[in-house]
Amino acid sequence: MLNHNNKTLRQRVIKTIGSKKTYFSYDESGKLIGEYDGNNNPIREYIYLGNMPIAMLSNERDDEVLQIHTDHLGTLLSLNFRQ
Repeated sequence: MLNHNNKTLRQRVIKTIGSKKTYFSYDESGKLIGEYDGNNNPIREYIYLGNMPIAMLSNERDDEVLQIHTDHLGTLLSLNFRQ
């Protein structure tokens, strides 16, 4: 069963699939800055330059860093592994 809880600002704060929970954290301006497991361990964290996301740190595969490429509106176009 998939369950989503949203804050008043229409931001997802928790996702539950079965017994697995993922928590979402936002900065003061509403940008997603991290996803965390039920023990507060980071799953993914996001880095911004101004309002544009530029990188994602992922602990899913040995602390990988992915470069985020967006258009002028901030829409995700691609993710590239940084080596």
